[in-house]
Amino acid sequence: MKLLDFCNKNVYNTNILIFGVELMSDLSKKRTIGENIKHFRVESDLNQRELAEKLNVKNSAVSNWENGISLPDIETFINLSNIFETSLTEICGLEKKKNVVYNLSAREKKIIDMYRSLSKKPKEYIYVALEAYYDLSGKNEKENQKKLSADGD
Repeated sequence: MKLLDFCNKNVYNTNILIFGVELMSDLSKKRTIGENIKHFRVESDLNQRELAEKLNVKNSAVSNWENGISLPDIETFINLSNIFETSLTEICGLEKKKNVVYNLSAREKKIIDMYRSLSKKPKEYIYVALEAYYDLSGKNEKENQKKLSADGD
């Protein structure tokens, strides 16, 4: 059953609670959720077709969600949360991620800005290269040893 259908059939102009997430059955909340889905999709460097493929839905479904025409079903909401690595409440616009403040040098900020300006493929290359370097440097093994010794205490 689609979430919007559930709202319309079971709730009339009231709020509902699903997985601890309060959703409004009115149009403005639906539009906010759609805007959030688009925001997280773009932030994840996915186009509508790629997101649709990951969710096993039609491209038009993603477009309909983003334009406030319909909402995903509950299972798809959970899958969106996993794909975007965020909470259901954040997708629904009820909570925002807390910004973590890092003390970055000017060089680190520049590297991050350059990375963010890249398209998806070069980002993948950089990630693979960094991961390989990290593994070769032995830092990953040291981190795993720290976790194992902490678990054993």
